[in-house]
Amino acid sequence: MIASKPTKKRFLDRVAEKYGVAIAVLDESSNEKALANNNSICAALYNSQDFGHRCAEYCGAAFAATRNTDAVFEYECHAGLTCKAIAVQDAGAPYVAIVGRSFIGSDKYREATTKAIDGEWRRFRPTEFFANILISGSSAILDGPIARLRRFVGEPAKDQILELPQEATTGIKPGASPTQEQFKSSGRDSEIDEMIERFRVRRASPAASEKPYAAGVLPATVRPIASLLGMSLVEACSHVVAEIASRHDVESVMWLERRADGFAPVAARGDFAGREVLIRIDPSSDLVQSALRENRPIRMVERGRDASESRLLKLFPVGVGSKIGGAIAFAKVPESQELDNAVLEVAASIGPQLEILRLRSEVAERDWLAGAVKRFSENLKRIDTEDFWTHLTQISAELLQAERASLLIQNEGSNELYAKAAIGVRTDLFHTPN
Repeated sequence: MIASKPTKKRFLDRVAEKYGVAIAVLDESSNEKALANNNSICAALYNSQDFGHRCAEYCGAAFAATRNTDAVFEYECHAGLTCKAIAVQDAGAPYVAIVGRSFIGSDKYREATTKAIDGEWRRFRPTEFFANILISGSSAILDGPIARLRRFVGEPAKDQILELPQEATTGIKPGASPTQEQFKSSGRDSEIDEMIERFRVRRASPAASEKPYAAGVLPATVRPIASLLGMSLVEACSHVVAEIASRHDVESVMWLERRADGFAPVAARGDFAGREVLIRIDPSSDLVQSALRENRPIRMVERGRDASESRLLKLFPVGVGSKIGGAIAFAKVPESQELDNAVLEVAASIGPQLEILRLRSEVAERDWLAGAVKRFSENLKRIDTEDFWTHLTQISAELLQAERASLLIQNEGSNELYAKAAIGVRTDLFHTPN
């Protein structure tokens, strides 16, 4: 039996995957004719009756803005996403290709999470709304796919084909309310688990990086780390540490998360494993910011009990734009520019992914807390007087994620506290040794 060859991906899918951006091709009526790696926020808002008209002011106007010109139309839409649009042709028909749909930096993403939890987007389910979020450190990352699409400007050669779907399109415009048949044919009724699984196996795409390599281009000796988006933040940090240690034979390496007073480890190997480490460097300081901006590590000396025990520690800040969320650090390695370059490129490529996981965790926490508060309010209305204190204690423990909880009430006569209700294993606080 001969194994069948894997199906070659469409041109748009290949470009979107390589550069880590979304690509949408619209016709003159703003119908979506093709989508590649679409941003999940766009998928929700573009077809929404409440927000589609606002999308129409941006993506819906891209065709008219690029008609009769080969210039690039760049804009930031109402959702805070940055796009670049260019007029293209396929089989003699005019279209507009929109590239990006990405947050430039994490601040815009944070604004989006606030809208999704407490603002105008709270009607959308966070797990689906944030299923595929794209973050870049600079709009320069959009120049690569735009360059690839320029071959379709004007009258492209006969062998230059955009590979748009030949089957009938759904015909959904911004602001339209799709029918059930259109919704199913567009693939937007798939289960959340299926969406997560798709992004779990999706290859990582290089993020914007000016040095030491051209944006989106990795030398053969530097392989991008596989997509981290199907993991939790802690799992992703552990995976990055393991990959660096394995690829470059680095014995002692750790991933550090930003803290108020510096950096603290989340995952570590070698000499760093099991140690309490705190690197007291302000992430917003000129020292750290200049290292990120100039794409170089910070060299530090970890002092031992005497000079012979001192060793060099290299710290590689990781972030999106000027926003630093963490750092990679390692020790016990010889000076090597090649190793530094490889780690710097890994840092640039994983920065947006880790920021997505970090913010996704915040969204999930806030969503869970909002649900718990809602359940708290609803349960108070249904609690019998006899069970009131027990239920109040249970709900409070849930909000605090505590295994045990006691509700203490002051005795007006003795002015002492006594337990009105308790859940979990009872403990005598006055006679339990520390």
